[in-house]
Amino acid sequence: MNASLAQAHGRVPIAVLHLAGQISLDTASELKQMAQNAFDGGARYLLIDLTAVESITSAGLSALHSIYASFTDRSSREIGATRANPPADHPFKSLHVKLLNPAAQVRRVLVMTGFDIFLEIHDDLQAAIASF
Repeated sequence: MNASLAQAHGRVPIAVLHLAGQISLDTASELKQMAQNAFDGGARYLLIDLTAVESITSAGLSALHSIYASFTDRSSREIGATRANPPADHPFKSLHVKLLNPAAQVRRVLVMTGFDIFLEIHDDLQAAIASF
């Protein structure tokens, strides 16, 4: 897996983690560490760009869940974010971590495993940035 971190600016500053290759047992810890480094560097909103990701295994899904939990719990506590009135159709969606443009086979895995219940999936970078 190749990975790089960039910044985007919407209503809030957003760390954009661009990934390429496979997210598997061999690369899941690297993904979690990059997200942790972004958080430690001050990022509270993370967009994970899956455009160039060819496949994702259960270890990769576990890494995404870990990132979701870490950003959601810690960011919400630190900035006082609450979900007093969550949208009825998205009560569990993360306010802090979202996904961008997964390939069809990666999207299929995300949907089949229910990750689309708590992570918004966007097909357009500008729409994803505007959603934070």
